[in-house]
Amino acid sequence: MKRISLLERKARESEKSVHEAEEIARGAQLEATNWKEQFENAQGTIEELQENKNLLEQQNRGLTSELATVKASSSQLKRYKVLLECSLSEQLSRASEEVRELKSELAKVIDTIEKSQQSTDTPSPALEVPENVAIPASEGETSTTQSMELKLP
Repeated sequence: MKRISLLERKARESEKSVHEAEEIARGAQLEATNWKEQFENAQGTIEELQENKNLLEQQNRGLTSELATVKASSSQLKRYKVLLECSLSEQLSRASEEVRELKSELAKVIDTIEKSQQSTDTPSPALEVPENVAIPASEGETSTTQSMELKLP
């Protein structure tokens, strides 16, 4: 009997050890399942992040291209602005010179007109008319002599 009890005890200990091992195995299995789910979730997240990264890189390339186009346009506009400013400056300079020339011409014309008026304002001795001149009456008028006064400026 001692032998049977020893065997029974060993059997119970073995069962207990097997049961504990099964519990540990189930815990490990549960932990492995949890880790597997976390891995799969992480894998899905990595795939999503990779897709987002690719999308962002594509957007970045598009924006970089657009930025290059805008910079080129800006550079071209700056060149046009400089050319336009130079052209306008030249036109303004020419217009100013033309205005100066026209003012000079106008001054000469005014001077000529003033000199012309001065010469017409001064009567020549041959054209001088005495102040009280008697003009004989023409036919059909009274026989009395009419006189007329001329006032010279």
